[in-house]
Amino acid sequence: MELAYYSDYAVRLVNTEEPARNKDALTSVEAVRELFGANQQAARRTTDADVTRFRSVRARLRAVFDAADGDDETLAVDLLNSLLLEFPVSPQISGHDVRDQDGRPDWHMHLADHPSNATAGYAAIAAMGLAFHLTEHGVD
Repeated sequence: MELAYYSDYAVRLVNTEEPARNKDALTSVEAVRELFGANQQAARRTTDADVTRFRSVRARLRAVFDAADGDDETLAVDLLNSLLLEFPVSPQISGHDVRDQDGRPDWHMHLADHPSNATAGYAAIAAMGLAFHLTEHGVD
């Protein structure tokens, strides 16, 4: 199951801030919506309250990256497990009406979120993607 590509959600969110330069691109609902990329349905759920919530999740994801960068695998895993518990997802099979060469649906896995808000949905997918990436490729 190749779901490590969902880790890009975590990377995109963490990269909205450059702490050393005191720069933060996460300043508006539109900035949050841009993080969703092609997932426009989820992006439409974004409200003003999500800007603050996204910043909080960003800090927690950054801590995972910092722990990994500091060679503290156990801390990185513990921090990530905390996010996974708080923001659960449900794996779901999808075909998107795309057919393979034999005319069958091109089945693949997605991470379905059932969030109460846009932040919870994004955080769930980012954390799960990062978890898949970490377990497939290690913290390096």
